Amino acid sequence: MRNLCFLALLAALSSCNNPPKQPSPAPVTFGPAINNLEGYPQGSPAIQAYTQYLRSLDTNNLANGHAALSEFKRLFASQPPEVCDTGFVLFWNFQHILETSDSAVGKFIDPIRLDTLASAEYTGKTLNGQEQDAQNKLWYNNFIAQEELGEFYITPGWRLANKQFSSFVSAPMKEVLAEETKEEKEGFMVDAGLVIGPGQLADRAIWWEHFLTRYPRHIYDSPARSKYNVLLFIMVSGSDNTSILEEDSAFKLTPYFDSAYHLIMDHSPDSRTNTVIRPFWQAVQSRDSATMKRIRDSVPLY
Repeated sequence: MRNLCFLALLAALSSCNNPPKQPSPAPVTFGPAINNLEGYPQGSPAIQAYTQYLRSLDTNNLANGHAALSEFKRLFASQPPEVCDTGFVLFWNFQHILETSDSAVGKFIDPIRLDTLASAEYTGKTLNGQEQDAQNKLWYNNFIAQEELGEFYITPGWRLANKQFSSFVSAPMKEVLAEETKEEKEGFMVDAGLVIGPGQLADRAIWWEHFLTRYPRHIYDSPARSKYNVLLFIMVSGSDNTSILEEDSAFKLTPYFDSAYHLIMDHSPDSRTNTVIRPFWQAVQSRDSATMKRIRDSVPLY
């Protein structure tokens, strides 16, 4: 089923360089995720070729991470940056459907344990020769080892992708790569609790809002919108283990969220984010639970 879903995604992305047949109506906030490229009325040949190539790869073989990267570099070496943006999104989505079960990863890095590599990622611990070879093998295929609550896994690495793709893609996508790399390093949430500071939460919400407004038709619109919506949702609802309101009061913001709110209200008063959090902050101050609920219900989670 995962492969069937991915094939549908590939087909959709491979045609995303086509201009729309009819003009889209002016969006209320953010535009559709379409790269409208001149010179490709039938779609980019490079995108079509890359789509077919990715479809041919065995998703049970983690070594195909590097194979996909190598083919990207071959096909997109002389392509316009906007075409390369779409190629990168195809690559990134392919990375996420490669088989990364415990057994698949264990076999891939055998005889090294994944927890050893994850620990080195976080602590900078020096690995021995065989361990470093296993780490390099993951990096070579654009994966990094991670750990959460004693569970070890691998995930595509933004810092690795930034090094490989930044010279190919457009200026907006370079910004995405840099921001995602920064956020990957900082972390976000562990066990449903935020691990970033209130300033980082406020900065991220404003950053993704600005990306969406500055590049309304970019290929990364959909994931950028999802990230922004999650951040805005957390700004008014908190998370399971990072409460927005004090335990002893339904009408008092925790210092964490009070700080995040004031950073946005003071430094980004004209932002869309502020049009949501300022009324919520005012509702908390006036003990208006109905308005608080209405604002929360109006913010999509994704």
